[in-house]
Parts: sequence; C-alpha cells; structure tokens
Amino acid sequence: MKINGLPVWGILVASVVFWLIGGVFYGALFTDIWIKAEGITPELIEAAEADPMGGAWMFGGFLLCVAMVKGLAFVLKWRGWPDLSGAIGTALVLWACFAVALLGYDLIYVPRHDWAGFFVDISYNLIGWVISAIILTLMR
Repeated sequence: MKINGLPVWGILVASVVFWLIGGVFYGALFTDIWIKAEGITPELIEAAEADPMGGAWMFGGFLLCVAMVKGLAFVLKWRGWPDLSGAIGTALVLWACFAVALLGYDLIYVPRHDWAGFFVDISYNLIGWVISAIILTLMR
C-alpha cells in the first residue's frame, strides 16, 4: 500500500525498528553513558517512573522515528528509489548533514560537552537511518 508514492508498510516497519534500536541503545547497551551525558539523577528517574504520562512520552519518541523515516522515504522517492547501495548512501548523507548537526547542539551548548553521549546519539542515529533505508528499499 502506498500513499503519495511512499510505502506505508515500509515506513511503519522501519519506524518500529528504528524505535526499538533506540530502546536497545538507551535502555540496555549505553544506559549509564546516556544517563551521565543527559545529567539525569536518580530523583529524575523516580519522577519519570511515577509520571502517569510516561507511556505517552515513549509514544512521542516513536512519532519522531516515523517523522525521520517518512522524510527518508520522501528523499529516496525523490531520488527515483535508488538501489540498496544508493539508498544507504542517501541515508549516510542525510545522517551526516542533519542528524549529526542537530545532535551536535547539545555537545556544544550544554555545559557538560559530553562526547561519549554525543557518540552514543550519533551512533544510534547512524544505525537507525541505514537500517531504515534498507527496509524502505526492500519494501518499496
């Protein structure tokens, strides 16, 4: 099924995968690095766990993945749906120009200037963008 030439199922599957990669990155592999980089305290964690809207915030994170994947799908469509290597190259360019640059704001402007957190963030986005490009290409 397509809407405006974009593969709806491909966007949905890639978005779920992108979001789940974030869960693995931030919830399992690099939790301590991320918590330190963000300046999260035990009190903030307790407050977040007690927040009845906590699940809604997680859904908001999923919607951000949908927005990124939909944008990637639009660019891939605009490029004439390149082959797999072209799709991965497109994802790498978009990641370098947008994801790294936007994530760099925290590195520069947050007083901690936490390089480890920055590398976790850009690594998550790199993997998410590339895997999303592969899924979109295979499901177009």
